[in-house]
Amino acid sequence: MLKRHEVEILLKAGHPKTEVARLAGVSLCSVKRIAEEAPVLHVDDAVEREKRQIGRPSKVENFRKFIGDILESDGRNSQGAFI
Repeated sequence: MLKRHEVEILLKAGHPKTEVARLAGVSLCSVKRIAEEAPVLHVDDAVEREKRQIGRPSKVENFRKFIGDILESDGRNSQGAFI
């Protein structure tokens, strides 16, 4: 998110897109894409990644409830210790 903010600030300062790409260390295509997107309002990466669905989905998430049910029925608590 901070890289996007950096690109936005450089564009607002009047730098050409090619120079912004060089200064920020991103591709020209990224600069053009960022220029068309809404501005960054906050820098909370976790919230922004979830909102924009950035990153790979967790392969484990589909099994979390299933494994939890097995552990509970096996006589263990949530930390895996025997009760």
